[in-house]
Amino acid sequence: MQVKITGWVLLLSILITMVPSPVQAEVKKFEAVMGEMDLRGAPFEEHIFRLEGEWEFYHNELLTTETWRGEAGEAGTVQKTFIQAPSIWSKAAYTGQDKLSNLGYGTYRLKVKIDERYANQVLSMYIPPIASAYRLWVNGEELAANGIVGSDRASMSPKSYSKVVPFKPGVDEIEMVVQVSNFVQRKGGMWAPLILGKDVLVQRHQEIKVVRDIFLASIILVLGFYHFSLYLGALCLLLCIRVLLVGEMLLIRIFPSINWELSVKMEYLSIYIGIMALFKFISFLYPHESNRHVVRACLFISLFFCATTLFPAIVSTYFMLPFFVALVLMIAYMGYISLSALYHKREGALLNCISLSIMLLLSFNDYLFYSFSANTTELAPFGILLFIFIQTLILGKRSSNAFSRAEQLTLDLHKANQSLEQKVVERTLELQVSNEQLLHIEQTRKTFFSNIAHELGTPIQSVQGYIQLLQANTNPGAKQEYLALAYEKTSMLSRLIKDLLDLAKMEEGQLKFLLEKVDADALLTHLYDRSRWDIEREQMQPRFSPLTGVPDGYSAFVNIDIIRIEQVVSNLVNNSIRFTSSGGIIHLQGQFVNRLTQGDAAGKAGMERDYSPAVEGTDGWVQIVVTDTGLGIDKQLLPHVFERFRKGEPADNRAKGSGLGLVICKHIMLRHQGEIWVESTPGLGTRVTMALPATLQHKELEIEIDEI
Repeated sequence: MQVKITGWVLLLSILITMVPSPVQAEVKKFEAVMGEMDLRGAPFEEHIFRLEGEWEFYHNELLTTETWRGEAGEAGTVQKTFIQAPSIWSKAAYTGQDKLSNLGYGTYRLKVKIDERYANQVLSMYIPPIASAYRLWVNGEELAANGIVGSDRASMSPKSYSKVVPFKPGVDEIEMVVQVSNFVQRKGGMWAPLILGKDVLVQRHQEIKVVRDIFLASIILVLGFYHFSLYLGALCLLLCIRVLLVGEMLLIRIFPSINWELSVKMEYLSIYIGIMALFKFISFLYPHESNRHVVRACLFISLFFCATTLFPAIVSTYFMLPFFVALVLMIAYMGYISLSALYHKREGALLNCISLSIMLLLSFNDYLFYSFSANTTELAPFGILLFIFIQTLILGKRSSNAFSRAEQLTLDLHKANQSLEQKVVERTLELQVSNEQLLHIEQTRKTFFSNIAHELGTPIQSVQGYIQLLQANTNPGAKQEYLALAYEKTSMLSRLIKDLLDLAKMEEGQLKFLLEKVDADALLTHLYDRSRWDIEREQMQPRFSPLTGVPDGYSAFVNIDIIRIEQVVSNLVNNSIRFTSSGGIIHLQGQFVNRLTQGDAAGKAGMERDYSPAVEGTDGWVQIVVTDTGLGIDKQLLPHVFERFRKGEPADNRAKGSGLGLVICKHIMLRHQGEIWVESTPGLGTRVTMALPATLQHKELEIEIDEI
């Protein structure tokens, strides 16, 4: 907001400066004819007057007022010719026979007739810079001089800045004689008009020009310091120097001791380096549209013309004409860059094109003005100031947008840091958990291998002992007994190795499960038929209860790998056989528990259990329960029955298991998204429940199920 307000204030100031002042508008134009100008009846109280038109001119003559006084002067050998003023000598309309050169000297003379009432009033004459030295007489009195007028380079000394000289005419005719010489630069003569009028109006005319230049230079200087770190800052400082060196030449008025040659070099360098800075700034502003080779070539051209200022002004000023040719090409390329930026919709490109066009138009006006092809005034500084101001707004907007983006990026970075900190905390916790798991796994691994060594070592040692007994004993009956014992130990080793392989495959996810949809009631009957022979062989009593809890008219189905479920039930039955004495009872039963009423249904069946809800897309659970009347499990051992190598003491001295059966059962149930748990009372028996997700299907819609 502050950038916008400052911008509008500056723009208003620039526009006010560019508008002609009321006093400037009062300048009235009269034409001098054959060395005389008639201002009788002219309103001196309201207007000031340019002394333009045909002046008497005496080429290669340095005359004074005394030359025309007396009969000798009037009848002398001086030939009267006329020249158009203001203009440089080489381009002026001149009535003499010889062609004028910008290098030389001569005398201007003009008679101005005024009303008698102004004869004793104070009038003033505004004298602009004249190339390159002059002396002025009014009615025979020398009123002003700048530099030293001479007939050759050695005898003259240049100096150039504007002056206002007051005087009283004393008569109704004012005679002005101006001696001018130039041997130091490419333009010579009286190239700007002298202005005559009442003292107060002429003084105000100069004051306004001075104030305008000071105001213009001040704004440009402030903008230069504002953009000090950019090429635009260099352009501003150079333009400020140029404003102080042209027009009213304020720098020389402030520092009269400045050498004229130095001031000319500074003026030309401000143009050469300023164009170089401007070109570099445009390429900096739109780097994607600029060709670095062209930019480099233009910089070398500008540096070349900068080097020409090392020559004296009489030589270096002539390089301005070829510089304008190069300048046209550079301006054309700057226009191409700006139009390309506009085509690509770069930020501020439209404003840049408008300001650049105005600046170039006003610069062309100055070229015409200084080449005396147009009767205007110097406007290029205003165009450049407007261009710089627009660039200030563009850069300010870019800075504001960049600051906004930086703020947003800061906020995003802060949020990212917070998120990162949270992720670090979460990751640290995960690593801690993983570390604890790894430590647990490492400890388990050590225990596992220790148990493996023990479990494998004991039967191997037994087998080795039996073999030694066989070698030492020749009794056939004893040999048969030892062979039977050795066979039992090797069978146990085989089961242990098989269980270890199955467990390893399950933990690594390498064991494949072939799931199929199976009727739960038929599954329960199938499992009982497979287990009954093993139970009866050990002289125990098998019991079976069909599946209950299924709603009328429905069948319960489970999605299982039948082989793996048989393996689970076989392990459970074998465990019951191992820990139950002869004559004991092993009971296999089933119960469907609806997911909506699973607590009530399980309670009625005597199978209270707080387990997870049924899997999404299923209707409940099918519970398969193996119950025995064996020894039961000690309360201290019960929480660890699903850990590796946890074993109890079997009944009737039967062989111990591997301690891996229930671990394998747990893995198989997890792969089926099911659960398994154990309940036991020491001395009364054990009940193991396995629960599988189940769906209900109306019997009328029942699809054909493969028989087990």
